[in-house]
Amino acid sequence: MLFKNFAEHLERLEKISSRLAITDEVVRLLKKLSTEEVAGAIYILMGRLEPTYTGLEFNLGWKMLLRAIGELSAEKNEKVLAMAAASAKTGV
Repeated sequence: MLFKNFAEHLERLEKISSRLAITDEVVRLLKKLSTEEVAGAIYILMGRLEPTYTGLEFNLGWKMLLRAIGELSAEKNEKVLAMAAASAKTGV
């Protein structure tokens, strides 16, 4: 599955409040994945990149991540930081 399609499923999941509906959406997502993709998708759904026992830590701060987003999107870092601050205030 293309990451774009996976991200679209994650966006739909974020908007669902019912546990049963979330379960249904996760089932639909997992059925569309190949066998090789399932484990990675489950880790991402759990907010991880690898199993906990591997001890992988990125130690990236939010500002560093936002700076990287700014560089990738050709936006000024100040604008990206302001947009992140604004979305945090609104709960987005």
